[in-house]
Order: sequence, then structure tokens, then C-alpha cells
Amino acid sequence: MLRSAQTYSKLSRTHSVRVKCDTTTSIAQADNVKIAFRGREIEVPRGSKLRTALLRAGLTPHSEGAVYINCRGIGSCGTCAVEIQGEVQPASWTTAEQLRLNIPPHSAPGNQRLRLACQVACAGDLRLTKYDKFWGEGDTPLPDLPPTAGAAGGAAGEGGAGGAGVTPLGELEFVLDREAQRPEQR
Repeated sequence: MLRSAQTYSKLSRTHSVRVKCDTTTSIAQADNVKIAFRGREIEVPRGSKLRTALLRAGLTPHSEGAVYINCRGIGSCGTCAVEIQGEVQPASWTTAEQLRLNIPPHSAPGNQRLRLACQVACAGDLRLTKYDKFWGEGDTPLPDLPPTAGAAGGAAGEGGAGGAGVTPLGELEFVLDREAQRPEQR
């Protein structure tokens, strides 16, 4: 077995190899989805964790001081609660969401419209609404962010929360999202 792997490796360096691919799978894995959030639109790879996608784009699903004080993606704090229109995976609440979104300050009926950005992956184009109050449990949608100079969506570290950078811990913000870790960190 090892010998055939070496032979293949040697051949691939000297010859052009044609490989038949299932184009449906490769297209689905390679395409992007759009996320509309607080007046900005970003494009991210399908399957990205929503919290990570927003933070990498310089936006945050957290409000107020929760940019600094949050669970970093465990699903225990609930500060990344947003209303989502569009397809995410899993389609229904995770166990973490069932627990967190039923504990005050979240409560029925308002909690039924929310998902935790750290618990879902982007499966299609999304439109997000972040509500007021520390945990996003309020009734008033947060206003659009001010326009940025440059590319749509802003650069990482911009004030997606209306002030300080959105990733105060740098790459440590993504330690719980294995998919988001840069190749040199794996």
C-alpha cells in the first residue's frame, strides 16, 4: 500500500493526471453565501460558523460590552443571539440554544425568533437582525452601522459594535471554532 502511494506521488509530479470529480459536491463546497447585517453585506464560504464569519469581517453579533465579555463560542452566554432569515445548519435549536435561550434574560415569546450565532453554520444567504439590550433580548432592532471608507463589510478590527475592535483577543476569539483556525495553527 505504501509503495503504491509513493508511485502515485512520483507520477503526479511528472505527468498531468486527470481526475473525475463530482461537480455538485465541489461547487457546493466552494461557493459563498451573502450575509446582510446592520446595513452591511459580506460574502463568506458556505458552511462558515456565523459568529466567526461576522468577526472575521470586522462585524460582531455581540452588543455593548459583550464584545469583551462573552463565552467565545461555547453557547453559554447568549450574547450573540440574533434573528436569522435564511438557511442555517442545524435548522433547529442546538442543545446549547435550548438551554441558554430559555434562561433569563431570554424568555418566551421573544426568544423563539433568536438563534445563537456561535451555534449555527451559514447554509444559504442570510439576513440578520440584532436586537437591543446586553444579550440582544430587547424588542428594538439595532440601527445600521455607519458607512465605512473602503470595501463593503469593513475590515477586521473595525467597530462593528460601534467602537472598539470586534476581536479584542485576536486569534483566541476563534479557538473553539476549529474550522476557523488558520492552517498554521492546526
